[in-house]
Amino acid sequence: MLKKNGYNWVLTLDQDSIIDEKLISEYEKYIDLPKVGILTCNISDKDFGVPIDDFVDSITLVNRCITSGSFVSVQAYSECGGFDDWMFIDCVDFDFCENLIRHKYKIYKIPFFGLKHKIGDMKERIFFFRKILILNEKPLRHFYMARNCYYFSRKYKQPNYVYKEFAYELKQRIKVILKKKKKIQKLKY
Repeated sequence: MLKKNGYNWVLTLDQDSIIDEKLISEYEKYIDLPKVGILTCNISDKDFGVPIDDFVDSITLVNRCITSGSFVSVQAYSECGGFDDWMFIDCVDFDFCENLIRHKYKIYKIPFFGLKHKIGDMKERIFFFRKILILNEKPLRHFYMARNCYYFSRKYKQPNYVYKEFAYELKQRIKVILKKKKKIQKLKY
């Protein structure tokens, strides 16, 4: 539909994201980079103001980014077949990024804070006298996180991804046990 109507780029957003008014004009500076599939930017947490991933101060190639705030090439999207709708919620953005890379496209992160985004329902807690941020998702979300991580690793035959995500998930489960409400329900999912 986008291609038919003559659009070359689309900005994807979540309902809880706030973009900087200059984001599109900043992205436009980089659309002619080689084999651009996605342009992304520095993103800060809407509630805490901290970067939600690695901060960059120069144009940087990255392997993945979240969907919200992504400036996606319609051509690349079409060639890759778009998002895997089966995944639903978690990891669908990383799956799309992996698919783009396998189709020889690149993901560039620009040195601009262009988005405020809420990752889950983060809560700040004190743990061993240190402030930590804990994701406080609903129990069913835990099911999709685990299922889609497993599906992604099988789909792309990336066992190292499984180990890395297993370590991350284990860390999250420990946080659930230590600090979160509905512990049993979340662990069950």
